[in-house]
Amino acid sequence: FFSTMECSRLQLTTLVPAYHTAQADKGPEQGPRCPGLAAAAVVAVLGLCATVVHASRRPTDAAAPQALWSTQIPMTRSPIARPMSYPPAQPLTHYVPTPWVPPQPLAPLHAAGKSSSAKMTEAVFRPEVETFAEIGLISELIDGLASMGIQEPSPIQKAVLPSLLLRRSIAFAATTGSGKTLAYLLPLIQLLKEGDLLGAERKPQRPRAIIFVPTRELAEQVIGVTKSLSHYAKLSSTMVVGGGSAGNQRRALAGPVDIVVATPGRLKDLWRAGAFFVSEVQHVVIDEVDTMLTQGFTAEIMQLVKPVLNKNPELQVTMASATMTRKVKAFFESSELPPFETIEASDTHRVVSTMTQNMVETKGRDKIDVLREVLQINRFKKTMIFCNTLDSVRAITHAMTENDIDVLSYHKELPPGERSANVKAFREGKVPILLCTDIGQRGLDIDVDHVILFDFPLNPVDYLHRAGRTARMGKKGIVTSLINRKEYTLARAIDMSIQQGLPLEGLTSNPNDYKEGGRLAHIVGKKSKASFKSEDPRRWKPRAETASDAKGKGKGGKSQGSSKMQETRGKGGTSQGSSKMQETRGKGGTSQGSSKM
Repeated sequence: FFSTMECSRLQLTTLVPAYHTAQADKGPEQGPRCPGLAAAAVVAVLGLCATVVHASRRPTDAAAPQALWSTQIPMTRSPIARPMSYPPAQPLTHYVPTPWVPPQPLAPLHAAGKSSSAKMTEAVFRPEVETFAEIGLISELIDGLASMGIQEPSPIQKAVLPSLLLRRSIAFAATTGSGKTLAYLLPLIQLLKEGDLLGAERKPQRPRAIIFVPTRELAEQVIGVTKSLSHYAKLSSTMVVGGGSAGNQRRALAGPVDIVVATPGRLKDLWRAGAFFVSEVQHVVIDEVDTMLTQGFTAEIMQLVKPVLNKNPELQVTMASATMTRKVKAFFESSELPPFETIEASDTHRVVSTMTQNMVETKGRDKIDVLREVLQINRFKKTMIFCNTLDSVRAITHAMTENDIDVLSYHKELPPGERSANVKAFREGKVPILLCTDIGQRGLDIDVDHVILFDFPLNPVDYLHRAGRTARMGKKGIVTSLINRKEYTLARAIDMSIQQGLPLEGLTSNPNDYKEGGRLAHIVGKKSKASFKSEDPRRWKPRAETASDAKGKGKGGKSQGSSKMQETRGKGGTSQGSSKMQETRGKGGTSQGSSKM
């Protein structure tokens, strides 16, 4: 009876549960109500022992499956069951947010074009989210953004953040002032913080992330935002740029540092000197890729990126640009970077809708005189004036000083310390006018009310960058362009492209391209020249200065044209073709119009 396994199973599965039930039914001081059950339990235990003895006497067969000799006994939870011993619970030390992904694929922001080598692929999803929490940012970063007055993500941040949080490599392009810096900084800081929670070791002379920027001023801006956010995430960062103390930068790199914001030349020199190593770099960001190409920094960047790829094939590379030109795409294809996604915002190579464009023809007048009139009419808190040459900067500085107008300069010939001091004074509103060359058209994140193009840009990309200093992040702004005869062709093409909502990429200053049969003839049309010079209410033409005007200026007064312009603006502001403005123009005065974009 006790030598069979079936019998012992029957004993355990029937008698033991019955005993448990009887025990549960008895009172607090009562014995078993069914004394026979106690004997049945003893019999069941003896049967189990007999089964074990019987199994040990059977001959073992090495070829027999182990499952033949394993006894599977169904168990039920009972009041007298002995609790199982579990290992001590581990505290929760890591949380990986899951970025929001829409249930169905949506169209990408813009068709970036798939490469024949399949190195660049389009973004598959465009997340339609409303808050940073929905994207998956940790609370520390959300608190840091709140301290900066930022509550909601911009469109390019909604598109880029989810993929970057998944450690994907991405190249994205968006218009100036759309929030590209935060688009790559937020996921970078969060991924580094997650590494800390997983037990990543911070080692001296071995940064974990490198951000390449083209200029010192942009580096100062990026490091400021980085420190504001990393303060909440408890990460360290430092800046390495040319013009700074190499000794101080060496000492900063000697200790454990998480993020390095650097210009390529100085960082390459310190790397060759052994000031730091790239063995622990996990993230590389290349900001302003189009500027890097223009200034020839890409070779120095790749000299640092290649060793990182050799050490870490899973390196995450993020590239940000305000334009996605052919040169930028060619760099993406030819470089030895890992495969990546491309995201191009729909407003790339276009001006923003909150920007007002003013085209001023200066034929017959000195540009400096016209500039003085524009400054007298448009009195804003912050105005940036762009020039193509240092000679123009010096001439304007001299003229403004003679007229007791405070201006600050910003160009390459100034020492780095003086450049930074001028930008700081302009940012704080101590001086309302900043006079710049092309180095001021990128990377300066300053709320500017008015941009004046004293010299019209030589190409449409520079126009986008200069105009992009105003009307940033949804704010309103005005761009006034002073146009002479040589600048007429490109200015007309840009103006008509803006009217039609077309991208500015590919426009040239060659008049033959816009003639009938030319590749850009569709932009201006056959009668475009006549329409541009017609009585367009959006433009005003400063008249030639007369002897009476010069006499009035000599006495310290303003010219009649300036007075008319001031009166017109005071009565109607920047109107669009009012009869009063046309009447003023008919009398020979000066009026001003605007083009609401």
